[in-house]
Amino acid sequence: MIHLNLIPDFHRERLKRERTFLMVHGIIGIMLIVVSISTILLISAQQVLIRYFNQVRKDTTLVNIKNKGASSDIEIINQKLEIAEQAQQTFTKWSALLTDFTDMIPEGIVLDFMYINEQSGTFRISGFAQTRDSLIAAKERIESNPIVTSLDAPLSNFLKREDIEFRFTGTLNASAYQNASHPAALPETL
Repeated sequence: MIHLNLIPDFHRERLKRERTFLMVHGIIGIMLIVVSISTILLISAQQVLIRYFNQVRKDTTLVNIKNKGASSDIEIINQKLEIAEQAQQTFTKWSALLTDFTDMIPEGIVLDFMYINEQSGTFRISGFAQTRDSLIAAKERIESNPIVTSLDAPLSNFLKREDIEFRFTGTLNASAYQNASHPAALPETL
């Protein structure tokens, strides 16, 4: 098939340029539409993600604030448990020692002062004895007790026969009172 083209050359060139221009214009228009739609979708996605991020941050902050309070409470409890555990490690059940001392004292003796130095393991006792015999019996009972290592009783305590104010000093057997009946250990820290 043969085509007859009666359009002059310069018009043909012009038409060719116009077709190319329309084709490029159409392609650019389609690209602009695609880019515009993509931009709208990306902006929408950005807004959705920002809202989601803010919501997650808000929820996490609320949870962290609640957890922060619980965490600080747990930390305070753990500190108190550690302090209590340290106190229990150095705890001495003095009531058992005092009961032993009162059992050693015979009738006719009244103790009015007792001092125990835990670090050095020494003690001092002062009191009132009705008779010298009761004071000698108290001295012998204290010396014979296994919790007492040594006892110093000044001679001046025994000069009077009746109504005697006395003072004794001595050393305790550390193992006899330091490990006596410790309470049950505290639970482990949380």
